[in-house]
Amino acid sequence: MKLKPIPLPWSTLINDLSAAKGTKAVYLAGGAPRDYLLNRRIKDIDLFVYTDNYLNIRDCLEGLGSTLVRSVGSPDGFYEGLAHERGIQAIDYFDGCGEEIQIIYLAYDMPLVELLEGMDFGLCQVGTDGKSWTFTEAFIKDLENQTLTHYRYFEAEKRMKERYARLSKKYPNMKLKFAY
Repeated sequence: MKLKPIPLPWSTLINDLSAAKGTKAVYLAGGAPRDYLLNRRIKDIDLFVYTDNYLNIRDCLEGLGSTLVRSVGSPDGFYEGLAHERGIQAIDYFDGCGEEIQIIYLAYDMPLVELLEGMDFGLCQVGTDGKSWTFTEAFIKDLENQTLTHYRYFEAEKRMKERYARLSKKYPNMKLKFAY
């Protein structure tokens, strides 16, 4: 894999959101950076945000021309299920800025590598803070071994199969592997 520069629109968006009052961390991670680096079509952008005031994030995105489409959970508290286990409070879905954007509100200020290590497949464990790329060892191993290694044994089988089906369409030569 040839390491590419972080796209300027991504760095700019991360910087804009980071400047919102009360915001402590903004990361772009998962599928978009994976697909960008591996020359695949990008479906959407997942931005993981830790902030004291989610309304400032919404205002910032709306000021950039995005429209809030829907929300799941409450940024003021956890919603149940897998998201709770991963420290996710809520997700806002936006259209605009030329892309579909998901703002995933974090319950606490975690380092980027901690966030990445919680992702389901090794190949998804890549992200950026807008300044540099961060990869986990699992990401590198999946690339080297041409595997899609699943890391979350507690995840519902149905969800895992759906995620694998989507990933295997984009990466048909990679074989499913379980880390547990």
